[in-house]
Amino acid sequence: MLENKSTPINLYIIDYYKEKKDNGLNTYVAELGRAFEKIDDIALTYVWVESNNPEISVENGNRADHIFVPRFRRTADNKNQSDAYLTTVLEKHIDVKENVLIHLNWINHCSLAWHIRQKIKCKIVLTKHCVPWRDLVTVNYREFYRLDDAFNKKKKVPLNLLQLHQEEINYEFVDHIITVTDYARENLELLFNVKPEKITVIYNGIDLKVSQRTEKLRAKLRRQYGFGQHEQIVIFAHVLHARKGIVDLVKIFEEFLKDRTVHQTRLIIAGNGDGTRIAETAKRYWANITLTGNLSKSTLYDFYQLADVGIVPSFAEQCSYTAIEMMRFGLPIIVSEVEGLKEIVPLDCGLRIKVDFRKDGVTLNSKDLRQKLAFLLKDKEAAKQLSVNARKHASEAFSLEQMINNTLAVFREVSASEVRKQQEQPIDIPKQNTPFVSVLMPCYNAAAYLRACMDSILNQSYSNFELLIIDDGSTDNTLEILKSYSDKRIRLLVNKENKGIAHTLNKGLKIIKGKYLARMDADDIMSPNRLALQVNFLEKNPKYGMVGAWHEIIDGYGMVIKRLQRPVESKHLKLQLYFNNPFIHPLVMMRTELAKQLRYDPKFLLCEDYDLWTRISAVTEVANLPQYLLQYRVHNKNISSSDEKTIKQNVLNLLSRELDKLNISYTPKELVMHGAISFSYGSNYFNTQEKGKLLSDWLNKVFSSPKFTETFSQGQLNKFKRGIIQNQYGFPIK
Repeated sequence: MLENKSTPINLYIIDYYKEKKDNGLNTYVAELGRAFEKIDDIALTYVWVESNNPEISVENGNRADHIFVPRFRRTADNKNQSDAYLTTVLEKHIDVKENVLIHLNWINHCSLAWHIRQKIKCKIVLTKHCVPWRDLVTVNYREFYRLDDAFNKKKKVPLNLLQLHQEEINYEFVDHIITVTDYARENLELLFNVKPEKITVIYNGIDLKVSQRTEKLRAKLRRQYGFGQHEQIVIFAHVLHARKGIVDLVKIFEEFLKDRTVHQTRLIIAGNGDGTRIAETAKRYWANITLTGNLSKSTLYDFYQLADVGIVPSFAEQCSYTAIEMMRFGLPIIVSEVEGLKEIVPLDCGLRIKVDFRKDGVTLNSKDLRQKLAFLLKDKEAAKQLSVNARKHASEAFSLEQMINNTLAVFREVSASEVRKQQEQPIDIPKQNTPFVSVLMPCYNAAAYLRACMDSILNQSYSNFELLIIDDGSTDNTLEILKSYSDKRIRLLVNKENKGIAHTLNKGLKIIKGKYLARMDADDIMSPNRLALQVNFLEKNPKYGMVGAWHEIIDGYGMVIKRLQRPVESKHLKLQLYFNNPFIHPLVMMRTELAKQLRYDPKFLLCEDYDLWTRISAVTEVANLPQYLLQYRVHNKNISSSDEKTIKQNVLNLLSRELDKLNISYTPKELVMHGAISFSYGSNYFNTQEKGKLLSDWLNKVFSSPKFTETFSQGQLNKFKRGIIQNQYGFPIK
């Protein structure tokens, strides 16, 4: 172990509470914790979340403290509440401690890292035990296949799913990431844009006192557990989940048993989970299949000693403790040829079975598995050599001491490092005698987030603006907050009753004074250089009448949950407007003269901005700046379900009008399909090959319009079409 030569670390290991430690991550935390408890310059505290305790409790031990945090009801609405609550618990316990390092072991705890950073001075390290998108293999195979294909080709692709967008952002909230395979490191760099210096690969390790495999020990254990001496035993030890390959394994094992020479072969399935699928899959050979449920570690290790072959047939796996333990016990092993298993089980230590990843699904290669299982069971010398090699490899490559020393080195380096702030690019701030801006902001019951919004506007690097605020009949303390500001640039108007956003914005258009109109909403946050950058663009590009930008989405607490990049060039934006809205309303800056001329149309309630952009883009050039200049807040008061119905109906009306301008005829079903594209329904709507073909035919019809063929090359239109099909349907359409 490393010697005590550094500043003491107050280490907090956060994990879910489980009475039964029955998976690889439990093993990792247990091994790590036991080792750190023995190191003098580490003060260790375990934080067990979702415990069975009805309230917060703390147990002080000789070598470590334990904090038990009660279970929160899991809903999307209270995820942030539970994170904020846990942060308060940690803040109280940490108090005035220095050199605090928090160790996370679950990617979904990274949102907790954001909350911790708002309250506690500390460093945060995440150990990434899995590659979450690979778990999509059994729940969203289309997206899995797209990402897997891109990764194999070393190709950067957009992350379509919200959970993957969130994952990408979550990695920014931690100081360092430990991956347990090199595959996971490469995945972070290629698909999630994590810098290499932020990642360290440390393989899992374990300290096992293993007896030599002997026939005498094998016979004794078989008598003890009631297995026949002449049986050939194959063991699977994992959670009973489809992505672990268990259903395919049972199906192929039954095919294997049809050969009468192997009828004395038994498959032991050890692990937690619902065995229903196994029962449905097994047809004839129940006598040859034993389901044990969850086994204690000592019993499981006995089973490794009495078995002939171990099998890990997963469709997705990283640094599997099951595979490591099987090798450590010298059990001849068969593993699926997937990412982590290929990395940790060399060819001279185990056999690999092919996994067939096809566009329509994934299966283990039946013939390959049957042949390799038969080989290991029949060729005892080959099995023995693999056993010797595997045991040696596992003891050297996956030792506990190596894992602890490498992890401790990371902890110490991160604790000692200074926070490096990213240097911002210099901004060309317009001179104060340039034409000034009118920031137009309607308010309605906006008190909850208003101060953050106001401060972001008033602290802009470009200060030559007026801020026209129209309160649209608020019933909370919005007016009280607004009147607390004494900045001379603020002009405040009040509607006696709620008139709606289109009426309120048109009222503001009549009286604003600036050459440029910058829209803003009362719950969002401007980047400090938003106005400067947009004024610069419009001043230098007189042919452009409107400019937006990229934006971040934040939740009610202010945590970034997504980043959205839209097209930047005018012709691409004009094309996209025929399908959906590529601008974010509170991030648009327009030439005031143009906005006053065209105005908002109240007929398009809740999509009046989309309507205005289509009319502006018809008479001028438009653009998006390729920078994140707004934080757009999403919270439970944004849009009601009734509002969503109104938006969808009005958007369909708008799309119908725009298609009519193109002289494109369409059926009601085609208009609904076009709406499905606009609303990004994706595979929820385009869920059959027939609908995929209809989508392709419809896009061909739309892109045949002279409006497009005269502006874009056929290659450009085909690329745009492929992008829509990929995002909506998931696969190319022949």
